[in-house]
Amino acid sequence: MSEILDSDVQVEKIIKPESIRDGRVMASSSDRFLGHLIDMLCVFPIFLSYVFLMEYLFGEIEEGEFFRQPIWFGIYVLLMFLVENFFLKTPGKIARNTIVVNYDGNRPTTSSILIRSLCRIIPFDSMSFLGSTSGWHDTISKTYVVYKD
Repeated sequence: MSEILDSDVQVEKIIKPESIRDGRVMASSSDRFLGHLIDMLCVFPIFLSYVFLMEYLFGEIEEGEFFRQPIWFGIYVLLMFLVENFFLKTPGKIARNTIVVNYDGNRPTTSSILIRSLCRIIPFDSMSFLGSTSGWHDTISKTYVVYKD
Protein backbone atom coordinates (compact mmCIF):
# COMPACT_ATOMS: atom_id res chain seq x y z
CA MET A 1 0.00 0.00 0.00
CA SER A 2 2.82 2.42 0.81
CA GLU A 3 4.28 1.80 -2.66
CA ILE A 4 1.07 3.02 -4.25
CA LEU A 5 1.03 6.13 -2.07
CA ASP A 6 4.68 6.84 -2.87
CA SER A 7 4.06 6.57 -6.61
CA ASP A 8 1.06 8.94 -6.32
CA VAL A 9 3.23 11.47 -4.51
CA GLN A 10 5.87 11.20 -7.26
CA VAL A 11 3.27 11.79 -9.96
CA GLU A 12 2.05 14.91 -8.15
CA LYS A 13 5.60 16.23 -7.99
CA ILE A 14 6.20 15.63 -11.70
CA ILE A 15 2.87 16.93 -13.02
CA LYS A 16 1.79 20.22 -11.51
CA PRO A 17 -1.97 20.71 -11.15
CA GLU A 18 -1.84 23.88 -13.26
CA SER A 19 -0.42 21.84 -16.16
CA ILE A 20 -3.56 19.69 -16.39
CA ARG A 21 -6.63 20.84 -18.33
CA ASP A 22 -9.74 18.71 -18.69
CA GLY A 23 -7.87 15.65 -17.45
CA ARG A 24 -5.10 15.99 -20.06
CA VAL A 25 -1.51 16.89 -19.38
CA MET A 26 -0.38 20.01 -21.20
CA ALA A 27 2.80 19.67 -23.24
CA SER A 28 5.93 20.95 -21.56
CA SER A 29 7.66 24.07 -22.81
CA SER A 30 10.71 22.03 -23.86
CA ASP A 31 8.53 19.66 -25.92
CA ARG A 32 6.80 22.68 -27.46
CA PHE A 33 10.14 24.25 -28.41
CA LEU A 34 11.47 21.01 -29.90
CA GLY A 35 8.22 20.61 -31.83
CA HIS A 36 8.63 24.12 -33.21
CA LEU A 37 12.18 23.37 -34.36
CA ILE A 38 10.99 20.19 -36.08
CA ASP A 39 8.20 22.17 -37.81
CA MET A 40 10.72 24.74 -39.04
CA LEU A 41 13.00 22.00 -40.36
CA CYS A 42 10.07 20.48 -42.26
CA VAL A 43 8.86 23.76 -43.78
CA PHE A 44 12.29 25.12 -44.72
CA PRO A 45 12.93 22.69 -47.64
CA ILE A 46 9.53 23.63 -49.11
CA PHE A 47 10.46 27.31 -48.87
CA LEU A 48 13.87 26.71 -50.47
CA SER A 49 12.23 24.78 -53.30
CA TYR A 50 9.93 27.72 -53.92
CA VAL A 51 12.84 30.19 -53.93
CA PHE A 52 14.87 28.04 -56.33
CA LEU A 53 11.88 27.62 -58.62
CA MET A 54 11.21 31.38 -58.70
CA GLU A 55 14.87 32.17 -59.35
CA TYR A 56 14.96 29.54 -62.11
CA LEU A 57 11.84 30.95 -63.75
CA PHE A 58 12.45 34.67 -63.25
CA GLY A 59 16.16 34.99 -62.56
CA GLU A 60 17.80 36.17 -59.37
CA ILE A 61 15.83 38.83 -57.55
CA GLU A 62 18.01 41.81 -56.66
CA GLU A 63 16.20 42.63 -53.44
CA GLY A 64 15.66 38.98 -52.56
CA GLU A 65 15.42 39.43 -48.81
CA PHE A 66 12.58 41.92 -49.24
CA PHE A 67 10.55 39.38 -51.21
CA ARG A 68 11.65 36.19 -49.45
CA GLN A 69 10.74 37.08 -45.87
CA PRO A 70 7.00 37.67 -46.50
CA ILE A 71 6.92 34.57 -48.70
CA TRP A 72 8.57 32.51 -45.94
CA PHE A 73 5.97 33.69 -43.41
CA GLY A 74 3.16 33.04 -45.88
CA ILE A 75 4.31 29.49 -46.64
CA TYR A 76 4.85 28.76 -42.95
CA VAL A 77 1.43 30.10 -41.88
CA LEU A 78 -0.37 28.33 -44.75
CA LEU A 79 1.25 24.97 -44.10
CA MET A 80 0.76 25.13 -40.33
CA PHE A 81 -2.90 26.10 -40.86
CA LEU A 82 -3.59 23.30 -43.32
CA VAL A 83 -1.84 20.59 -41.33
CA GLU A 84 -3.29 21.59 -37.94
CA ASN A 85 -6.77 22.13 -39.37
CA PHE A 86 -6.94 18.67 -40.93
CA PHE A 87 -4.85 16.59 -38.51
CA LEU A 88 -4.70 18.68 -35.28
CA LYS A 89 -0.96 18.18 -35.35
CA THR A 90 2.10 19.36 -37.18
CA PRO A 91 5.23 17.27 -37.83
CA GLY A 92 6.65 18.59 -34.56
CA LYS A 93 3.53 17.56 -32.66
CA ILE A 94 3.66 14.10 -34.24
CA ALA A 95 7.28 13.71 -33.12
CA ARG A 96 6.46 14.92 -29.59
CA ASN A 97 3.13 12.96 -29.37
CA THR A 98 0.98 16.04 -28.81
CA ILE A 99 -2.17 17.54 -30.35
CA VAL A 100 -3.89 20.92 -30.32
CA VAL A 101 -7.29 21.24 -28.64
CA ASN A 102 -9.58 24.10 -27.66
CA TYR A 103 -10.15 25.25 -24.08
CA ASP A 104 -12.90 22.62 -23.65
CA GLY A 105 -10.53 19.83 -24.73
CA ASN A 106 -12.35 19.38 -28.06
CA ARG A 107 -11.34 19.93 -31.67
CA PRO A 108 -10.65 23.65 -32.29
CA THR A 109 -12.72 25.48 -34.87
CA THR A 110 -11.23 26.36 -38.24
CA SER A 111 -11.22 30.04 -37.24
CA SER A 112 -9.29 29.21 -34.04
CA ILE A 113 -6.70 27.31 -36.08
CA LEU A 114 -6.47 30.22 -38.55
CA ILE A 115 -5.94 32.71 -35.71
CA ARG A 116 -3.39 30.35 -34.16
CA SER A 117 -1.53 30.06 -37.46
CA LEU A 118 -1.51 33.82 -38.10
CA CYS A 119 -0.24 34.49 -34.58
CA ARG A 120 2.83 32.39 -35.34
CA ILE A 121 4.33 35.33 -37.23
CA ILE A 122 4.27 37.56 -34.13
CA PRO A 123 7.92 38.31 -33.39
CA PHE A 124 9.31 36.06 -30.63
CA ASP A 125 6.09 34.00 -30.50
CA SER A 126 8.14 30.80 -30.66
CA MET A 127 9.89 31.86 -27.46
CA SER A 128 6.69 32.95 -25.65
CA PHE A 129 6.03 29.51 -24.16
CA LEU A 130 9.51 28.96 -22.74
CA GLY A 131 8.39 30.24 -19.34
CA SER A 132 4.99 28.54 -19.40
CA THR A 133 3.07 25.79 -21.15
CA SER A 134 1.08 28.25 -23.30
CA GLY A 135 2.46 30.55 -25.96
CA TRP A 136 0.93 33.70 -27.38
CA HIS A 137 -0.57 31.81 -30.31
CA ASP A 138 -2.27 29.49 -27.78
CA THR A 139 -3.61 32.27 -25.58
CA ILE A 140 -4.89 34.45 -28.42
CA SER A 141 -6.56 31.55 -30.26
CA LYS A 142 -7.90 30.01 -27.01
CA THR A 143 -6.23 26.67 -27.74
CA TYR A 144 -3.60 24.62 -26.03
CA VAL A 145 -1.34 21.65 -26.74
CA VAL A 146 -1.71 18.43 -24.75
CA TYR A 147 -0.06 15.05 -24.83
CA LYS A 148 -2.01 12.60 -26.95
CA ASP A 149 -3.71 9.82 -25.00
